[in-house]
Amino acid sequence: MKNFVFIILVLSVVFTGCITPPYGVSEKVSYSWVFDQNKLSERKLSKNEIVYRDNPAGLPNGADVDLFGRVSWFNSLLEIFSLQESMSFEDKDSLFKALFGFIPDEPTDDFYRAVAIGGYFKNGKESLILYARVYKPTDRTPDGSKGILDFTGNFIVTQTVKTSKINFIPSNNVIIHGANWFSNGIIFSDNSIVKASYLYSQENEDEIKKEAGDDIYMQYVNLADIYIKDELKDNDDKILEMLNDAYNNSADLLTRLAAKLNTFLYYLYINDLDSAEAALTTAAQLANGPESINPDFRRVIDIEAPTMLKIYKNNAAVQP
Repeated sequence: MKNFVFIILVLSVVFTGCITPPYGVSEKVSYSWVFDQNKLSERKLSKNEIVYRDNPAGLPNGADVDLFGRVSWFNSLLEIFSLQESMSFEDKDSLFKALFGFIPDEPTDDFYRAVAIGGYFKNGKESLILYARVYKPTDRTPDGSKGILDFTGNFIVTQTVKTSKINFIPSNNVIIHGANWFSNGIIFSDNSIVKASYLYSQENEDEIKKEAGDDIYMQYVNLADIYIKDELKDNDDKILEMLNDAYNNSADLLTRLAAKLNTFLYYLYINDLDSAEAALTTAAQLANGPESINPDFRRVIDIEAPTMLKIYKNNAAVQP
């Protein structure tokens, strides 16, 4: 299969949070806040039951943070935790609101939200808990940074040597920076939000061009993906032209399909939901043609992209 990086198929970034500490957090392994005093971790929640609590109680004033950045990041979290198939849409939407509906106007180390997803660990007996905080920018964050949104989990990540299987191991009710899994991203002064692995990198762009080789249309598709998701605005005007060129001129079905899926993503990014839906419909029609397609593409078309679109519609008028 060609090395497309569009939409959700970029799974190489799933576990990078286990390697690099969050922006603004000490690189030394250190114990941090014991789980909450209300013993959220000990509540007997049913599978996929979602509850959260704020410490201290009471939300700060919410920032009007860009919806696309939140939805695209949330989609990657659903993939990481394998929740796409196991959760109903209602559960997903509740989880989205719990994780991304609290973001304060200004960073504060005095506030965090703990979000629990019931029945995740140990045969449904323990909850997955994500602690959300917004830290102050540091000298390591990009220009224009307003804050650093960080999700830290109540587990560590291990890998089985023989099978390379990834395992999530609960960490006994304590957060250990540098050991526990995390995912973080940057909130910018214009209130856009970008997951850290989506931040622009010249090295990433060069690697995409190198891997595409003589296949200019594959290059266009993959460059469009990083341009849609990154923090730079001056590369946005190239996106649609590249995707249309790839879709209209490539002889390869998978390239055309990837181009149309990234067109869906682009229209979601610019908040044109009708055009996004039309692009997704075209992708589905392509996928239903006489040629068989890779199951990963089918899954994006049937599950991931529709979920993103529906969550976007449900929350477009409900900014935090």
